[in-house]
Amino acid sequence: RDRATQKYEIQQHYMKACDHFHDLGVQNVIITLGELGAMGSILEKSSGRKLRYSAEAAVGRNGVQDTTGGSDTFIGGYAVELVRRARLGLEPNMGKAIEFGVRAAGMCVGHIGSIPGIPWRAGVEKEAFTNALN
Repeated sequence: RDRATQKYEIQQHYMKACDHFHDLGVQNVIITLGELGAMGSILEKSSGRKLRYSAEAAVGRNGVQDTTGGSDTFIGGYAVELVRRARLGLEPNMGKAIEFGVRAAGMCVGHIGSIPGIPWRAGVEKEAFTNALN
């Protein structure tokens, strides 16, 4: 099987897990997938509709050097994006927050040790801009 098929199968498996948590009453579910990125699901209680999000892993130009701190950096990046949106008066957006968290984690794992690899917001934005130009 090719990587795209494997990724699809993994995502389908975890979407079922998201549905299980929704059935238990959990409204927002986020699952990190390591080198495949992350995904999330929101259950809109009023309509029963499920909004699904996913973001590809984004490893920085150094490749993977050390995965220590990658998950913590994802969570921090996710939270930073939600807080930024709230401060600007924007609606929360799980998809944008997941994308930002994945980019931050990708930069973190490109360094040895967790603390030196955790990027500041400006660094994540600069990396995304530089990658878009290339």
